[in-house]
Amino acid sequence: LRARLGRAAALALTIACLSQCSRYRDPQAVFDRADRTFKHGDMAAATEEAERGYKEFSNNDRDWAWRFTILRAKILSWRGMKTRALDLLAAEPQPPTSGELAVRKLRLEGAAFSSLHKFHEAEDRIGEAERLCLAAVYPACADVVSARGLLEMAQGHYAHAQPLFQHALLLARDQSDEFLEATALDRKSVV
Repeated sequence: LRARLGRAAALALTIACLSQCSRYRDPQAVFDRADRTFKHGDMAAATEEAERGYKEFSNNDRDWAWRFTILRAKILSWRGMKTRALDLLAAEPQPPTSGELAVRKLRLEGAAFSSLHKFHEAEDRIGEAERLCLAAVYPACADVVSARGLLEMAQGHYAHAQPLFQHALLLARDQSDEFLEATALDRKSVV
C-alpha cells in the first residue's frame, strides 16, 4: 500500500511538473504573456517575463531572440531609458532575419533617436523602415507612421505630425490593434 501511494504521489508530482513546465515551453505563449503585461502597464513584471523568455528561447531561434529583444527594448523605451534600449538592440550579434522584425527594430530605434534629439539617426532608421514597408505590408508598418509623426513633433513640425497620427490611427483601427490605436489617439491629441 505504501509503495502504491508513493508511486501515485510521484506520478501526480510528475504530471503537475510537466503541465507547469510545458506551459512555458511555447515561445509564443511566453511572448504573448509578456506583451500583454507590458500593454497593461506593469513594466516590472513585463521586464521579468521578457528577460525570462529571451533567456529560454534566444539560443535556439534567432527570430525569437529578436522578438524578445525588441520587446525588452520597447519596455525600456517606454520607461524612458532610450539609450539603454538602443544599446540592447545593438548588442544582438546578428540582424533580424525577417522583414517584420527588421521593421520593428528600425521603428524602435528611430523613435528612440527622435526622443534623444538625434534627428539624423532617427531619419535614417525611420526612412529604412518606410522603405521596407514599401516592399511589403507588415503589421509593424502602422507603427512606423506613428514613429514618423514622433520625429516630426520632436523637430517642432506639428502640422506635419497631425496627419501622420491620423493615418496611424486609421491603420491601427484597420488592424484592430487597440494598443496602437490608443497611442495614436494620445499622440494626436497632443499635436
